[in-house]
Amino acid sequence: MGNEYELNELVRSNIRKYNINGGVYESLRPQVQDQLYKIECYIQSYMQNQIELLSKIKASKLNLAGVVSASGLQRSTVYNNADTLKKYIEERINEVESKDILSLQKAAKHAKEIEFLKQYLENLESKLIQEEIKEYKITELESEYSYISKQNIELQKENNNLQQQNRILAQEIILLKKKNVIPLKSKKEINSPE
Repeated sequence: MGNEYELNELVRSNIRKYNINGGVYESLRPQVQDQLYKIECYIQSYMQNQIELLSKIKASKLNLAGVVSASGLQRSTVYNNADTLKKYIEERINEVESKDILSLQKAAKHAKEIEFLKQYLENLESKLIQEEIKEYKITELESEYSYISKQNIELQKENNNLQQQNRILAQEIILLKKKNVIPLKSKKEINSPE
């Protein structure tokens, strides 16, 4: 339970924590300080009793061997009458445990559910992070695709302009050839072998 000094320190700490009397223990009347000490002594005693009860409850598990022994029966008697005595004991144990009078199984069940939910949330968080990463990558790829698409359009325009210029130049060459400005070779020279 602790000595007097430790209990007074605990009361002091709680006065600050609960902001009683502005959190100042020393300004309380000595009679009130003594009353707070007595209250804390009782609470410490109550908590110690609960700890001891919990320990006893955990140690006293209802099982076939314990029931047989506590009932003053012989094991052989119970096993020789398995259809009656053994079955009765087992069914009663199951029924008592299902009632969960002290809510021990409920606490264990809640602990399992909490652990399951924690794991589920961790998995969900991981999936959400992965989704965010994927969405970020998709956004980057869409941006890159848009940039490349714009470049492609510009290059297509440039290609069209160059093709147009090429056609114009080809037409100019054809016109120049028709004018026969300077014939390079005659038809006879082209057709005759050397």
